[in-house]
Amino acid sequence: MVCSPGSRLWDIAYTVYRFVPVQPPENEGLYGESSPFARVEIIKRLELFLVAYSGHNRALLYDVSDVLQVVARRLSALASWSEAYSIESNNDDLARNAQMYKLHA
Repeated sequence: MVCSPGSRLWDIAYTVYRFVPVQPPENEGLYGESSPFARVEIIKRLELFLVAYSGHNRALLYDVSDVLQVVARRLSALASWSEAYSIESNNDDLARNAQMYKLHA
């Protein structure tokens, strides 16, 4: 599922993937896109995002490890869809995105 109604956590997963960004640090190479931050900084940024998102409402404060698990599932879903549609549409850019999502998951 790429674009459809989903859970709050499903939406947060892609948001933090892109904006924190929860991606491999740039020094790990070969992933296509990467984070300019070290892993420790990525986790700090993720924690800050989650606190801000919750508005200090404990019911909306998600656990970092839960979010990271959903990020991996979301990226796997994106990789599967991107790979299938790249074949159907003969789109090499989308095929490369599928590879990147697989590596990032």
